[in-house]
Amino acid sequence: AADLRLLAEALPPHCRHRWRLLFSSARDGASFSRLCAMTVGRAPVLLVVRDTGGAVFGGVCTQPLQKAPHFYGAHAMRARASCAG
Repeated sequence: AADLRLLAEALPPHCRHRWRLLFSSARDGASFSRLCAMTVGRAPVLLVVRDTGGAVFGGVCTQPLQKAPHFYGAHAMRARASCAG
C-alpha cells in the first residue's frame, strides 16, 4: 500500500483517481501479448511492476498498449517512482 501511495504521488494530478486492476502476472501469466489484450482500448493505463528484487516502479501509458517495433506515445505523461523492496 505504501508503494502505491508513492506511485500515486508521482502522477500528474488529473491522473490521481481510482484505478481498476486489469492485469496481474500472478493471475494472468507473464505475457506482454496477454497484457495488451487485457488493456485493449483502455487509456490511460497505470503500469506497476515489482521486480524479482522486490523493487517497485511504474509509469503511465497515455495510449493503449500495443506491440510495436519502436517507441510510440507521448513523453509528457511519464511518471516514475521507485521504492526499495
